[in-house]
Amino acid sequence: MDFTYYVGEDVIISARLENRSRVLCVTWQKIEGTGSHVIDTTLTKYKKTKQTVDEPILFIKDCTVDDIGEYFLLAACLDDIEIKSDIVHINVVRGNFSVNGLHFRQFILTIKLLEN
Repeated sequence: MDFTYYVGEDVIISARLENRSRVLCVTWQKIEGTGSHVIDTTLTKYKKTKQTVDEPILFIKDCTVDDIGEYFLLAACLDDIEIKSDIVHINVVRGNFSVNGLHFRQFILTIKLLEN
């Protein structure tokens, strides 16, 4: 999935987990080079991010060109299973982002977990 945001716009991507009882924890990650890293939600830019099984939300405040990249939610499940969401590619461009005072858009991913 590809989404384009304007510099200064807030990025909000939430996920809906099916069969949450099998999920131990979730983390939002960004792909860098050949791997990925967990997003540091203690940074002011990501403070509103939620990494809970019930309501996982990636919130990037005032996005910049540094936020361009690929993001995903990683769910650690029972039996040492990890499941990745679809990858979301975020592109950031310069320009006017205000549409009738709206400064953010929200997208929702659904992650299906197989039952054992």
